[in-house]
Amino acid sequence: MALADSIGFLGSLLGTSGKVRKYIHEPAYSTRFTDANLSDYLRRAIVETMGELDRYNIFRPRARVSITVVAEQEFYALPPIGKFLLFEKVNTTTLRPEWEVVPNHPLSPFDARFTIEGPVLRLSPVWAVGETMRITYVPAFDGEVVEFTCQSSPAATSSTVTATTMIAGTLDVRPHAYVGWTLQSLNMTVAEVRLVTAYNATTGLLTVSPNFGTTPTGGTSKFELVPLHQYRFQDLLAFRIARQIAAVIGDATKMKTLQTEYQESLRALRLDLSQADGRKGNVLPRHTRGRYLLGKRY
Repeated sequence: MALADSIGFLGSLLGTSGKVRKYIHEPAYSTRFTDANLSDYLRRAIVETMGELDRYNIFRPRARVSITVVAEQEFYALPPIGKFLLFEKVNTTTLRPEWEVVPNHPLSPFDARFTIEGPVLRLSPVWAVGETMRITYVPAFDGEVVEFTCQSSPAATSSTVTATTMIAGTLDVRPHAYVGWTLQSLNMTVAEVRLVTAYNATTGLLTVSPNFGTTPTGGTSKFELVPLHQYRFQDLLAFRIARQIAAVIGDATKMKTLQTEYQESLRALRLDLSQADGRKGNVLPRHTRGRYLLGKRY
């Protein structure tokens, strides 16, 4: 058994495609739908499935990026955002929020002095020049799942790797695209899973937290980038994709059966996530009491 198999699957794309083939049982399927063709199905399935889970559970993977406000600069590139949650001023010394703007909060005035306009944040007028502002959001998870070998130069460190030789998929070129995703080792001595906290779309440099226990080997260590907790609903994704494939090949009977399996798998996962919500007290994780909101203490 390969090391990757021991952590649940051999790559998100390869593992999911194998499950799809098992569920569809279609001889002509292998030639009509290759692993490369399945990448688009997988991307769509992740976005749609995360949306369904988000509607029924508090379970929301969160990500954060920071910007430093520059004088006379009105627009700032944003990561792929599924749901905007919070915009706050962070103290650069203590790293603690000093004040925040909460969407639809009664203490946030209508003219909150910033807007989300497509892929950019707009400050109008430009304010808080020189300050570090943090954006908290639910990732869209609409990028392509990829598998790669890390680059030798610059050398990998305990907290960074650079994606270079692609084994499956194509790297996303959007700013901060993989922040909030999971970087998983596939062939290191100890399988490690880390949260991506920064991504340079120009160089392919990925920063993770916490640090790797074993520093990756450049040119040898293999990784994959997948959405957070993706391993928890890989079967669900496979059922969804197999159902779509059955529709494409015109097998109504198989499509109906796969729809039933998908709904049962979705129900089980919702129950699992609702128990996690219960352990948190089933309340929104808001920690603003006693802090400042646009200069007002509450």
